[in-house]
Amino acid sequence: MKPREYIEFLNKIEKLKCNTRHSWTSSGRRESVAEHSWRLSVMAMLCADEYPELDINKVIRMCLVHDFGEAVTGDIPSFYKTNTHEKEEEKAIKELLSSLPAGIREELSDLFDEMYALETPEARLFKALDNMEAVVSHNEADISTWIPLEYEENLVYGQKNTEWSAWTRELREELRKDSIKKIEENKMEELILIKPSAEYADQIKEYRQEFLDAGDSMDGTGALRRFDDPLDFIQKCKDYESPETLPADRVLATQFMLVRKSDSKVLGMLQVRHYFNEYLEKFGGHIGYSVRPSERRKGYAKQMLKMALPYCRELGLDKVLITCIDGNIGSEKTILANGGVYEYTIHEPGENVDLKRFWIKL
Repeated sequence: MKPREYIEFLNKIEKLKCNTRHSWTSSGRRESVAEHSWRLSVMAMLCADEYPELDINKVIRMCLVHDFGEAVTGDIPSFYKTNTHEKEEEKAIKELLSSLPAGIREELSDLFDEMYALETPEARLFKALDNMEAVVSHNEADISTWIPLEYEENLVYGQKNTEWSAWTRELREELRKDSIKKIEENKMEELILIKPSAEYADQIKEYRQEFLDAGDSMDGTGALRRFDDPLDFIQKCKDYESPETLPADRVLATQFMLVRKSDSKVLGMLQVRHYFNEYLEKFGGHIGYSVRPSERRKGYAKQMLKMALPYCRELGLDKVLITCIDGNIGSEKTILANGGVYEYTIHEPGENVDLKRFWIKL
């Protein structure tokens, strides 16, 4: 392989270090595809003694290259991935490998064929570990990064692919225990992100009044300040979700509430704007949020924002803009903890404030 070909291929797969996965790290940021592949390779290396009859070096090679296609397509979580996504990734892999010399191209093509077939013990071990690395990552991450379906998915994910050997079955069971423990430890503080409904009318009214009493701004609450009757506010939120009922010169938006399940208390509100108008593009951003004054400094804003990001991705957004007033250290920390990258500060003449702009890649 000529040095220039070598460098050019490395440049292509460098995107694996940039493209992020659905999983979060224990430090509160999204992991990269490359980080997943690296630890998966370590997992294969460490279990070599459990499978003396296998070619572990081949398993490690599978772990290293299996997500090459995501350098082009990016990561699609397994529960969102369709046959179309699978075909697009396979096409991307073929295109990447086509730039390699014949020898290594054929070797890697055969390796991918073996992985897809899942017939050899090496391929089966690779696939089992691939699934289990995702479960390990979820167990290590803050549970606020889990979306609702993952409370069940983390208990069974990869079960079929781990059935082929006693050691992988045992590994799956230990990880299931870790998941259950994590869920149980967080039950007392289980939070849900839901849309406003009549069931929470009294809570919404109390939430609004607390801000009025404090003389505080109701960021991320839409038009809540204008409505004495919470049922009118709930209807207005519904109006913003449909093009047929959307007010003129407004954008489609989804209103959420952060609710603590133990006492059904509304802790915070967050609004996701599906796209920009001129004002949002400069000053408002995709997401606005607030936490009621009596529940601040407890990490709820950070968790609420994390819980909303998967929904933004479902809308087809690949990144979101969030702004905060320069000097609002708490809000800035919330954004940074969710992967926010500072862009620049802009003056908003209407409110006569300086706003910091941050982008979060999804």
